[in-house]
Amino acid sequence: CFVLFFLFLILIMVQLYCLTLHPIRQLSQTIREYCTGHFDRSMIHLPFQEYSKLIKSIEDLATFSQNANSYQKDFVANVSHDFRSPLTNIKGYIGAMLDGTIPHEIQEKYLKIILMETNRLTKLTEQLLELNKYENNGILLNYTAFDINEVIRNAASSFEKRCTEKKISIHLMFGSPSFFVDADRDKISQVVHNLIDNAVKFSENGSSVTVEVTLKNEKAFISVKDHGVGIPKKDLNKIWERFYKSDLSRG
Repeated sequence: CFVLFFLFLILIMVQLYCLTLHPIRQLSQTIREYCTGHFDRSMIHLPFQEYSKLIKSIEDLATFSQNANSYQKDFVANVSHDFRSPLTNIKGYIGAMLDGTIPHEIQEKYLKIILMETNRLTKLTEQLLELNKYENNGILLNYTAFDINEVIRNAASSFEKRCTEKKISIHLMFGSPSFFVDADRDKISQVVHNLIDNAVKFSENGSSVTVEVTLKNEKAFISVKDHGVGIPKKDLNKIWERFYKSDLSRG
C-alpha cells in the first residue's frame, strides 16, 4: 500500500508540475522574448481560465508595447521629414548670402523668407508636441478664417532658391486675388509645403510646377501639378501610407 501510495503521489506531483511550473517557465521565456523586442513569439494556450486571463493580459501588454515602439519610430520620422524642408531652405539662403550669390541690396527679401521658415519650424515643433499629446484621441484643429492664396504664395516663395538651381518655374493660378477659407492655417500650410516640396524634388530640370486654387460647391480645391517621375499605377493605393516610397532605391 505504501509503494502504491508513493507512486500515486509522484504522479500527482508530476501532473502539478506540468500544470503549473512548466507553463510558468514557458511564459517567463516568452516575456523575456517580448522584452527584447521579439513580439512575433506566440503564447502557449492552457485550458484553465486563470491561465487564459493571464495570457490575454500579457498579449495585450505586448501589443501595447509594440504599438508604442512603432509610434516612437513614426514620431522621429515625422520630425525628420517635416523639419528637412525648412532647414534646407534656411541653409540655402544663408549660404547664398555668405558667398555673395544674393547681393546685399536684395538680402532683406530673403531674410524675411528665412524668418518665415524659422517661424514655421517653431510651429512645427508645437504641432509635433501636440501630436505626441493627442495621438490616441486625434489631433485638435484650430479653425480660423484666412486667405489660402497668401499661404500658397508664402509656401512657393520659400522654394525660390531650389527652383532657381533646377530652373523650375512655379505657376500660381488663382481665380481671385484673395480666397478666404475656414481651416487650420498651420496644418494646411504644412500640407502645401510638403506637396510643393515633393513636386520640386522629383521634377526634371527646366520643367514647371503649377499650383491652382478652384472653387466648387463652396469648397476650395488646391491642386499641385508637376512634370516629374510620377507615381506608378500599382502604387497609387499606397499614397496614404506614411513615408511610403515607390522606388526603394531612393532611401
